[in-house]
Amino acid sequence: MNTLRNPIRFFPGLFAAALVALTARAEPLLRPNDRIVFVGDSITGLGAKQADGFVQQIAWAMRQAHPDATPTLIALGGSGQSVGSWLDVEERSRTAMTLLDVPNVEVKTTLDQGADVLVIMLGMNDLLAPYVSERKEDLDAWAERYRTLIRTLRERAKPRAVALATVTLLTEDPASPKNRVRNALNRRVAALATSERCALLSAGDEMYQMLQRGRDLIPDFHVTADFVHPNRFGHTAIALAVLKGLGENAMALRLYDRYAAALVPAVNLPALSYRLAADAKARTYTISYGWVPAPGADTTPDVHLFEPDNWSVAPTNAAKGKTGVFAVSGRADEPLSHFALRARAKGLERSMTVSIPAPWRVVAGVPDATAWTENEFTPTNELPAFESALIRGEGFDQPIACGGKTVPWTVYTASIDYTGGADPDSVDPASVAFGETFDAAYAARWIYSKTARPVDVVLGTKTFAGKFALTVWVNGESVYSKVLTKEPDKSARVPASLHEGWNRLLVKCDHLTWQWQFTCALAGRDGDDLRDLRYSATPIER
Repeated sequence: MNTLRNPIRFFPGLFAAALVALTARAEPLLRPNDRIVFVGDSITGLGAKQADGFVQQIAWAMRQAHPDATPTLIALGGSGQSVGSWLDVEERSRTAMTLLDVPNVEVKTTLDQGADVLVIMLGMNDLLAPYVSERKEDLDAWAERYRTLIRTLRERAKPRAVALATVTLLTEDPASPKNRVRNALNRRVAALATSERCALLSAGDEMYQMLQRGRDLIPDFHVTADFVHPNRFGHTAIALAVLKGLGENAMALRLYDRYAAALVPAVNLPALSYRLAADAKARTYTISYGWVPAPGADTTPDVHLFEPDNWSVAPTNAAKGKTGVFAVSGRADEPLSHFALRARAKGLERSMTVSIPAPWRVVAGVPDATAWTENEFTPTNELPAFESALIRGEGFDQPIACGGKTVPWTVYTASIDYTGGADPDSVDPASVAFGETFDAAYAARWIYSKTARPVDVVLGTKTFAGKFALTVWVNGESVYSKVLTKEPDKSARVPASLHEGWNRLLVKCDHLTWQWQFTCALAGRDGDDLRDLRYSATPIER
C-alpha cells in the first residue's frame, strides 16, 4: 500500500479546478440535446440503475449546465459482459430483442436508433473471469477484438463521437496482479483511442486519484463496494472522467463540488489518517500518517505511536509534521496487534487504532487442472509430491515447481484493499497471483495452543461471484474438501482438534473462475474463546 502523500484538502472547489485541468480536453464534444449511448458491463448498468450511478451523475451535470435542453442518456450495461461477448450481443441484437441489466432498455432498438456520442467501457470482466491471460499475445488479441467492436458499433450507431473509457480499479491496491494487467489493457485502450479517432476517458486514473484523496482523510475510505463495482465515490470518479475526457470542464467542476465534496461533512477536521504497509517478510511494517488541518488553520501536529508489548518502533515513536512514517517490527502472533496513533495541535487531538492482522504463508498461481473435470471439482488421491510433502509439514521453505512454473511462497497480510478486507482469517490470492482458470493457492499457518482442545474450522467467502473449492488439513488430517461457493451461504463449519503446542493449518484453494477470496477461522466450543492461541507464518514443528 502506498504511503501518504502530502494531504490534499477535499474541499468544494478548492482543488477541483486544478484536478479537472490536468486531463480535460480543450474543446467540448457534447451538445446540449445529444443522445448518448453507454456500452459496457454491470458497472455501466449500475451507472444508470443507481440514483448516484455515473450515468445519473452525468445527466444531473448536463441538466445543470443546460436546464432547457433534453439530452438522452441510455445505458447498455450487462453483467459479466466482456469485449468478446459484446460482439455476440451486437450480432444477436440485429435480429432479436436483447435485454441486458437496465429494465426496459433494449439493445436492438437503442443501437438501431443511433447515437450522437457513443461511450464504451469494457475490460473489467476480461480481467476478473478471466477471459484473458497475462501473456502479451493474449492482451494484443483482446485489443484487436476491441477494435472490431468499436468499428462494428460505429458503423451501426453512426455516432458523431466515440469515447473509450479505461478499465477501473480491480482491487484497491494499484500494485495488485490484476491491476498490473489492467494497466497493460489500459495502454492498449489508449492506443486504440488514438488509432480509431476516439476520445480517451481516464476512468481508471480518476478512480485511483479519488481513492488517494479519500484515504488522506479516512484510513478505510473506498471507491468500490466490493473491490470491483464502484460505490458512490467510484461512480463520481467515472463521471468526472467522462466529462473531462469529453471536454466538459465546467460540468466536471460542478459535479465534483456536488458529489465528491460530499465526503467533507463526514470528516471532523482536522483529520488524522494513516496507511499500513507490510514488507515481504511480514516482520516489519510501516505506518504512514497524514494530518489535514481545518480550513484557515495551518496547524502542525505532534504525533505519537504507542506500540503493544513485544513490538518496537524505529527510530522513535514521536514525530512532528503533517506527514510522517513510523517503522514498526515485532511478531504479529495475535489475530490483531493494536497500535494507538495520536496527534495533537493547538489543543486539538485526534486518535485512532492501527491494527496489524496475523499473517499467512501463501503460494498462489500453481497450475492444477486435475482438480476439475468438466468444471466439476474432482479431488484425487493421486497427490503431487510437493502437496504430499506440505500435508506432512515439509517443503514450506521451497518454491513449488508445477506445470512448468516455479512459484515462490510469500507472507500474506490481509489488507483493506482486497476482498475480505483486513480480517486476519481472510486470504485473497488475488494479492499474490493474477488468478487464471485452474490456478491453485495454498495458505498455511502455525497455531500455538496451550492445551489440547476440540475446535471448529469455520470457512466462508465474501466474493459476489466465483467458483472455487477448498481442501483443509489440520495437522495433516483432511477435515474438508468441497466447492465452498456451492455451500449454503457459501460457508461451512467442520470439527477438528488442536494438539497442545504448535499445530499446522493448511488450506488449498482450487480456483475455477471469477473471484478467489476465502476465510478460514477457528472457533472454540463450550464457551472456549481461544484467546490463548498464537499464530505464525513461519514453519514450526511441534
